[in-house]
Amino acid sequence: MPLLLAAGPDPEPARLDRGYARFLATTVPTARIDGAHLTDRPPHEEPHTTAGASGAQRPTRRRGSRRAHRGSKPVQSRSGRTGEQLTRPAHPPTEDTPPPEEAVAVPDPAVRALDCLLDYAESRTRTGAPMPDTVLDLLADVLAARPREKAVSAVIGPRLPALNRHAPAFAAAHRPALTGLDGPSPAAAWLALGPADPQLLLTLDRTILLAAPRRGVGGLVEHLAHALTTDPHHLGDPRDVLAEIAAGPDGPGTVSWLLQALAWRLDPGWSAGAAGVLRFPRTALQPPTGTELAAVTTLWRAALAADLPSGALAGAGYFAHLPLDDEVWLPLARASAEHTPPDSPDTAAERAATRPDSQDALVLTALLVARPTDTWAAHTVLPHAQALFRDAVRADGHAHPDAVARLREALINAGELDLARPPTETG
Repeated sequence: MPLLLAAGPDPEPARLDRGYARFLATTVPTARIDGAHLTDRPPHEEPHTTAGASGAQRPTRRRGSRRAHRGSKPVQSRSGRTGEQLTRPAHPPTEDTPPPEEAVAVPDPAVRALDCLLDYAESRTRTGAPMPDTVLDLLADVLAARPREKAVSAVIGPRLPALNRHAPAFAAAHRPALTGLDGPSPAAAWLALGPADPQLLLTLDRTILLAAPRRGVGGLVEHLAHALTTDPHHLGDPRDVLAEIAAGPDGPGTVSWLLQALAWRLDPGWSAGAAGVLRFPRTALQPPTGTELAAVTTLWRAALAADLPSGALAGAGYFAHLPLDDEVWLPLARASAEHTPPDSPDTAAERAATRPDSQDALVLTALLVARPTDTWAAHTVLPHAQALFRDAVRADGHAHPDAVARLREALINAGELDLARPPTETG
């Protein structure tokens, strides 16, 4: 519809809005745009007449109704599909999922109409036009009459960035209703669905925001990762930010997941592995910029300085996949491994094996051998550790004999007796 409206001369905005409202009133008859239905709660207890249902009286068909029915059916069908997409679960049921015992609720036509109106209002901002006052007035009535409804919040949430940028006075006047995080709300829907908008994060309650991330769940963690790679001080001192997250439910695991999401978002090679987990990764899968790598380095140092609980730095292991300079990566990776055994240890060991002259590489690899995260990690790390040790002892008078001895001891304890002997013993 916005394309049709834009095809002719630009009409008077009020007339255009009324025309679009009439269009919606025609295509979705039960969603009256004058607010009678949009601002009333759905009539869940009202009986629904179904053709052919037992005891239902068949309505009298007037002349021309067959033609009207044929003409309106495709539009109503498209509206129904839109509503189903908005209310569809994130993970569709599998073959093993038992059938639901209760009938699936029909999407509210009024909510679908609101979705169309907000889509139209947002489309106007792309051409520099303001959001129509008529739509904003209707939205204010909806927020007042139907607060905390999941379906309504899901429609408004993805439009929060546009409201914050293009209707700042409206967003400020209705901030409690839009940005509350103590239940279903537009802000909660936006955090789950995106799109990313670092400035919008600043309008939310920081204490509730940093207590909300959960390990293994996208959404909020991705918002934080996006904002912090744009500016690591966006939410304040990054040490304080990470410490607050670590103090929440499953805090260490959540901080680790945030660090992992930071790496996944910046590594094009992880696009397949992150599919279905990260909900709105970077638009273009391209190598990270120097600014993004500098932000990751700042956050990594902040995590090391924040005195986080054990386990919180496991996700930093994925930074081995990023093109950080070895002089930066090696000392940070060693300090992280001393704090918590890292995830993706085989990548770290493979990368360290290319630097037999580095004390940090030798100590890091010794830690990876001595403190494997699991049996598979131990199996994948050993070949790289063996290659690093052979290269280190091949040179006469290594500059860091204590580090070489530490790696040798770790290999012996891991059962690699032959390869861990000095060259004079192996001949």
